[in-house]
Amino acid sequence: MIDYFIPSDHPLFLPLLGDWLPRLPLSVARAHIDAATQPGDVVFDPFCIGTSVIRAALEAGRRVIAASFNPIVVCAIESALWPIDARPALTHLADTRKGDQRLRDHVLALYATRCPTCGADAVAQSFTWNRDAHTPIYKIVECRVCGPNGGSTDADDVVAARRHEPRGLPFWLLHSKIVERDHEDAARVGEALDVYTARALNALADIVLKFDGLLPADRDALRPALVGMFDAASSLHPADEHGQPTLPRPRPRSLRPPPRFLERNAWLALESFTPGFSTTGRECEGTGMRAPDLVALLDSREPAVCLLNETSRELGKRLTPHSIDLLVARPPLPDATRWTLSVIWTAWLWGKAEAAPLLPLLSQRRTNWDWQWRAIVSALGALLPALKDEARSVLAFNADDGESALDSVMLAAAGSGAALTRVLCDPFDGYRVHAQPSAYRPGDRDREALADDIAHVARDAAIKTIRARGEPTPQPGLRTAILDALAEDGALSVLARLPEDGPQPLTLLRESIEAALKSAPLVEIDDRMWWLTEAGRADEPLADRVEMATLDLMRSQDEWDEAELLREVYRRFPDHQTPERPLVAACIASYSEDAAGRVRLRVEDQNEARAAEVQSVQQTLMQLGAQMEYAVESRSGPIVWKDRGATAYAFVISPTAEMGAVWRFGQMLGGVPVLVIPGSRATLFQHKLARDARLHQAVEKGAWQFLKFSAVRELMSHTDMDRRAFTLALGLDPPIEQPQVQMPLL
Repeated sequence: MIDYFIPSDHPLFLPLLGDWLPRLPLSVARAHIDAATQPGDVVFDPFCIGTSVIRAALEAGRRVIAASFNPIVVCAIESALWPIDARPALTHLADTRKGDQRLRDHVLALYATRCPTCGADAVAQSFTWNRDAHTPIYKIVECRVCGPNGGSTDADDVVAARRHEPRGLPFWLLHSKIVERDHEDAARVGEALDVYTARALNALADIVLKFDGLLPADRDALRPALVGMFDAASSLHPADEHGQPTLPRPRPRSLRPPPRFLERNAWLALESFTPGFSTTGRECEGTGMRAPDLVALLDSREPAVCLLNETSRELGKRLTPHSIDLLVARPPLPDATRWTLSVIWTAWLWGKAEAAPLLPLLSQRRTNWDWQWRAIVSALGALLPALKDEARSVLAFNADDGESALDSVMLAAAGSGAALTRVLCDPFDGYRVHAQPSAYRPGDRDREALADDIAHVARDAAIKTIRARGEPTPQPGLRTAILDALAEDGALSVLARLPEDGPQPLTLLRESIEAALKSAPLVEIDDRMWWLTEAGRADEPLADRVEMATLDLMRSQDEWDEAELLREVYRRFPDHQTPERPLVAACIASYSEDAAGRVRLRVEDQNEARAAEVQSVQQTLMQLGAQMEYAVESRSGPIVWKDRGATAYAFVISPTAEMGAVWRFGQMLGGVPVLVIPGSRATLFQHKLARDARLHQAVEKGAWQFLKFSAVRELMSHTDMDRRAFTLALGLDPPIEQPQVQMPLL
């Protein structure tokens, strides 16, 4: 069983909607499939949003069931795994008639303009709009004379853009394909259609109407490209002043267009998606086959994938009890924008009947976490009987999904009947919730007793976690430890079963945790960073231990793949000792040099080389002190410079950026404590200072100074060195290293 955090790797982007869907890291799927299953076992992703679990399972020789209630998501995944050459179907669509024109010619004419360079007639590839002025301000065209180029729009472009009525016939035609005007969700559908400019709605209406008249095989082939076009033609793509899309594209959080957005040519967008499906996205080619149905997959031991467009409730009824060996998924977290657009696109592509089960999603305009966690309970509860008794479940989601998502997923998992075995967090990377089936059910408790229990458990967990980490702890990591303790106590299971009358479970949970933190001997020393009011019993700082673990690992073998090294560092810090990824990356960077795509220890950080350098720096500091007429003493490590019997400077020489023991030791030396470190440690040290408000504040107050090995050597080269000039050498980025300061010292 994996008890440490699996860091994310580079995500797998789908050719379709790649920047629109959240992703489950491939590294997470691979690690848990390797650890918890054997060849031929069944891996299950019930809330599939990409190909990570499918790809990892097939590569490892497992069978995999992947499902999503969202037809648009299933379409995107199918187009990546089993692409269809849709070019013949596109030709059939292009040749349909709109009046006396081919459909393609008619739609392209909607984007007719002039080349901003030579003035020749051209077709716009895109317009950039100023949302507040409701005006296109920039265009990119394909000119027969000049080729692709861009420039400001002209008066004719503005007139052409405003020629189309915002809520005219095309708007209502597309609206009627989803719901009637008097439907309770008609207003929400109207808001969704408003993400398209009036010109885009004209184009989409013509394309969708002609699509409906194609043969079934052509419609099947074109659906993926149309999904890509529906997305590309919306106004939710931010643009820069030169008409280029902002990359990476931020996931839209609402249906409101950004202040400067792209209006892409709908037909050119459709063409851009069509050829790609015959050449890209073959992530699973040669690694397995598609099972024709669920029964066929479960009856065979051969690696294959069964991809289903099905809700968890319905799928749970069809799954054989105790047939699943591992569940790996991203939980179905709220995304009102994605859900709403999925409803309207589904209706356009498959019809009202197919979209009808999705209509309740339209009412979720804002995130309702009380509704959401209960929905996850229902989904997980329906699937739990299909898991084997020893099966593991892993739910992974992004850090930017927030603590509300964490609270909801933890409460939902506990409420589903599963036993939460571990929850891990890297505040910069995400959350990993581990569970397994369980028949245990803790006894009920009344609300008042339960609130007291939650506060007591939360208080103890917070203190224990911060002491173990030995440094200020960020709020997400602290909350993860608290929720883990509450799951072990059984409080989360009891909380999830409270009757719906009275305070909502999520509210009670949040208020109890907040009360616990306020009553605990803790202080919020920085924004969402917690520390102990009495730090005497705290362990060595986690940052120092991570640094030394990284150094030990790098010295243990000649070269490392960086991803493997990253994972090995995390392995050494299980449970709530999980470090943040930026810290681990800073440690690796401080000690490594690139070796043809791999990393290896710097030559100067080999044991013998560093020991010799430390000894040289010690001797140099003793000579420098004598040269500046200080009385120099060496106290089995630190070097002390005294002036008239009082300590002026105390130097602690360290080849690392460790601060725990060094910091406490320095406070006993008197004078100005100076930490002397290699220049390659300076960036790591600055990172440590930035993440620990205690250290940062102490440095700001002048409690410590710093001197780099290179600065020591520079100082020794000046025979006329005096005490005033010496102060210029102090600091992680000392002035002495700047050319304009070095000159006077020569």
